[in-house]
Amino acid sequence: MTRRLQQPFSVAHYGSASVELLQSYVEMFATVQPTFYGPEFDRTGLTDLNRDLFPRDEFMTPAAD
Repeated sequence: MTRRLQQPFSVAHYGSASVELLQSYVEMFATVQPTFYGPEFDRTGLTDLNRDLFPRDEFMTPAAD
């Protein structure tokens, strides 16, 4: 991930949007260790699940008030 953020295209892209946090992102992704969940992880306590089988059907749909 850090190599992609340092590519000339990424630097130009984020720079054109006035995103000056590129170095912060690079440092963050270089130091943060991802959390891995294997088959031994007990998933019975998980409650916030995304069960939407067709997530793209909501694209550009006005929000319901």
